[in-house]
Amino acid sequence: MTRFIALLILAVLGIVYWCYRPSFGYFRPPLDRSLELAANFGELREGHFHMGLDIRTGGKEGLPVFASADGYISHLSIAPNGLGNAIFITHSNGLVTVYGHLQRFDDSLERMVRLRQYAMQSWQQEIDLPAGAYLVKRGDLIAFSGNTGSSQAPHLHFEIRDTAGVNLNPQLEGLSVEDDQPPVINALYWYDRRYSTYMTRAQKIGITKRNGGYHTEKNIIPVNSPLISLGIAATDKSSASSHVSGIFEATLWLDDSLIHAFSLRSLSSSDTRYINACIDYSKWIRSGIYVQHLSTLPGNPIFTYPRRDGLIHLKDTLIHTLRIRVKDVRDNQAELMVRVRYVPACAAPVHDPVLYHTTAFSSGHFFSSGTIACAPGRETSINGASFVAHFTASSFYDRLPFHWQELPDTDSRRASALIFLHDPSVPVHDRFLVQVRTTLSFHDPLRDRTVMQLTSGDSQYIVKGIWQGDWLAGFFSRLGILHLIVDTIVPDIHPYQWEEGQHFTRDASGISIQCRDDLGPIARLRGEVDGRWVPFAQKGNIYTYTFDDTCPSGIHRLSITAMDIAGNKTEQTFHFSRE
Repeated sequence: MTRFIALLILAVLGIVYWCYRPSFGYFRPPLDRSLELAANFGELREGHFHMGLDIRTGGKEGLPVFASADGYISHLSIAPNGLGNAIFITHSNGLVTVYGHLQRFDDSLERMVRLRQYAMQSWQQEIDLPAGAYLVKRGDLIAFSGNTGSSQAPHLHFEIRDTAGVNLNPQLEGLSVEDDQPPVINALYWYDRRYSTYMTRAQKIGITKRNGGYHTEKNIIPVNSPLISLGIAATDKSSASSHVSGIFEATLWLDDSLIHAFSLRSLSSSDTRYINACIDYSKWIRSGIYVQHLSTLPGNPIFTYPRRDGLIHLKDTLIHTLRIRVKDVRDNQAELMVRVRYVPACAAPVHDPVLYHTTAFSSGHFFSSGTIACAPGRETSINGASFVAHFTASSFYDRLPFHWQELPDTDSRRASALIFLHDPSVPVHDRFLVQVRTTLSFHDPLRDRTVMQLTSGDSQYIVKGIWQGDWLAGFFSRLGILHLIVDTIVPDIHPYQWEEGQHFTRDASGISIQCRDDLGPIARLRGEVDGRWVPFAQKGNIYTYTFDDTCPSGIHRLSITAMDIAGNKTEQTFHFSRE
């Protein structure tokens, strides 16, 4: 009866939501082609949920993009990352549609943006427009699709946001995709929740698919803990596309009681980093596999349900039935039933007191080390011999014995000890402050070229930092190996897909240069043609100037000045001509 009532409540709420959404059917697709997705709403990404739909453009740029409903253009964004070139339209119902990774805007917007870029001598722009300045009607041409920002291939990113800035699932607002295929359950895991999820490895439960359904390989799954939780690796794809995407909804039942559920109807941008609490982050770092927790970690405030945290209490040694149901947005679903039994005498849990096994942690050459207990809701400061780290109350999602070590570093470019901050496979929710003491004297001029470098797995993060006496302070959002490094190497600048002195025909749309630095991204780049500033659009380490009236036919001098994060500056001059 309890299970029936819970199911009835979920069904009624779903029907009410579907029938009384004021925006349903209000929006048209932003492209004049069948809706085929490269990514769906809420899809799992590195450090964030996907906040909209990625609509395929056939691998091409330049497809016309249309306003989804009447309204006015309220904001334009031009940036080297994120959504790149983007348009925001505010509609009469209060909702906002967003169109990202655009190649270019329509002609009137392009002229306005270009004038502003020249006036401010800045390619990057964030432009707020007053209501009524740029009115649009449903179906008006507003832009052309592209591959700008953090996009890895041509497509159109599309979002719907409400008045509070919460992103709504566009497929629940009338932009539906043909789909009759159920989600796929790829793997299932259980966790010993007597311990922190960062201290115990996931135990895989073998599953098979037969007769159209999912089953465990063993009839009964023995577990050696009276307190467990589950994690699931599941995917979905529509009938219209071969692209594999994420699931929309999952529910977990213990016997006849609903103990956990999540549904991706909406997401707030302020909550998107909590994806790291919704997945087995350690497994993703190590293997690249996304396993979603069917439980709520102590430090995760989203997808929370009263008395439904997903923890499975096995208070006896009887057989208990777990039922998992996953759905896509079109209500196609897949189910898996798991029968578990608590067996105290079975194998001991896999328990990892230290995960970050490196030469440093095992060599014994460190001069300072320690362990401190961290937990959700508790501010923590760690004081080493040559560093101080400050973590906020929301930094960690689960309990953690934080290990740290310091080693002397004799590398001539390094200006501090080598500091090991626990393990890159443990996530940190918000930025934490670290202060590192330098080995450079107070008056050493190399201090001006010293930066903070943190290595987390295969990634490196560079921060300029602020000097506080002999300490350099900066913020990071990942754990790993940290030190100060002296950078005196200037950026490298050279032509991209053209040569010095080259002649460009009338068909050439612009000119590009490549600018790279040995440590990280370029902090600032300035381009001039014949002594006049021109806008260079950035895509990674490629910068492109689209020819305009500033560069007529004839011979020209191109001057590029670039500066890295450490403050090293260089200038290169090239020559070219236009027909």
